[in-house]
Order: sequence, then structure tokens, then C-alpha cells
Amino acid sequence: MSNNIEKETTFPTGKPHISFSEVRIWKECSWKHKLTYVDKLSEFEVGIYTEYGSILHESIENYLNTRVMDIEGAKKKLDESWQKHGFDKVEMIEERQLISESQGWKYRHNYIKDWKQWCENSLSDLPAYLDEGFPEWEVVSAEETLYEKIPNNELSFKGFIDCVLKFKKNGKDKYAIIDWKTAGARGWDRRKSTDIKTTAQLTLYKHYWSTKHNVPLYY
Repeated sequence: MSNNIEKETTFPTGKPHISFSEVRIWKECSWKHKLTYVDKLSEFEVGIYTEYGSILHESIENYLNTRVMDIEGAKKKLDESWQKHGFDKVEMIEERQLISESQGWKYRHNYIKDWKQWCENSLSDLPAYLDEGFPEWEVVSAEETLYEKIPNNELSFKGFIDCVLKFKKNGKDKYAIIDWKTAGARGWDRRKSTDIKTTAQLTLYKHYWSTKHNVPLYY
């Protein structure tokens, strides 16, 4: 009779999956990863960039599904969010200034009118960007969930793809994996656009999406 007992491997976070954001935090600081994902000590705080990004993502997803761009609706949601969270209140601004100074950088506050203008600029340009960059585009999915097994590992890779488009290139069907990001008027600089901790996200999304749908990476 065999006395061998199969041991179950447990990931330190207690989860059977891992996401790109978790990998990125671990690469940046393993101790921060432990505090956040193992010890669960981090607290979620609603922030300006998070709220702005969420509202734009929602507006873009609605456009992809309906082909109707509701810019005024997005600006209204920004107004409501800023009122709810008090982002433009003096005490909130002063708190962010103190936090930034403690971290060695200078905080510059932008008021709601700036965010609404940036929202309008971004959403206004999107239809032409898609039409020019992805001829005859059609939506394959928006906010698609990935949950695929990692080869030779008991973990799964978990992620959410903002947008998958099917379009024509040289008469052939092609697919585009898109993750919407916010940036300044000039876009990302060379350092940001070549940072592997940023670009690896789309590489992983591309790999696991092609695995999920059995679409060759190169064809």
C-alpha cells in the first residue's frame, strides 16, 4: 500500500489566479505585494484618476455597443462624481498636496472644468481614430473576461480586456486587443511607452485571448 499523499499547492494570496496588476506590483516592490495581496492591508480609496478613467471606460463601452457617443452624459457623470467625493474641496486638495510632498513630488490640482474638457476631447476624437486605424471595424467584445490556465502551473491568469475589434487589413480579417489608458496631451513619453511593466499587459492579454478563442497569434 502506498503511503504517498498528494500535497495541494496553495498560492500565498489564497487565490487560484493572478492578474497583470498583481504581477506588476510584485515586480515594482515584493513587500508592497505582500502587504496588498497576502496580508490584505491596503484600503481602497476613490481617487480622481480612478473615477475619471471609469467614467470614460463606461462611455467608450457604450459607444462600441451602440455607435452612439454620449459626451454630455459622460460630463454629467463627472459632475456628479466630483460632487459626491468632493474632489475640488479645499481640504481634499490640501490633503493631496501633503501626500505628494511626503513622496517628493509636487501636486498640481485640476478642477472639474479641466476634466470635463479632457473628457470631451477624448471621446470626440475616438470615432475617427477607430475608423482610420481599424478599417471596417466591428466589436468582438467589450470588457471581456479572461480566466485561462497558466501552462505548467496550477494558477490561472485573470484579466479584463477593454475592447477586442475585428477589422480588415490587406483584405484579411485581423483582431486588435485594446486597453484604454489616460495620458497627457502629448501621450506617453518614450520611457513610458517602452516600459515592460506597462507593455507586458497587452502581450499577456493577446496570448491568453488567442488561447481562449483558438485564434493563431500570427496569420
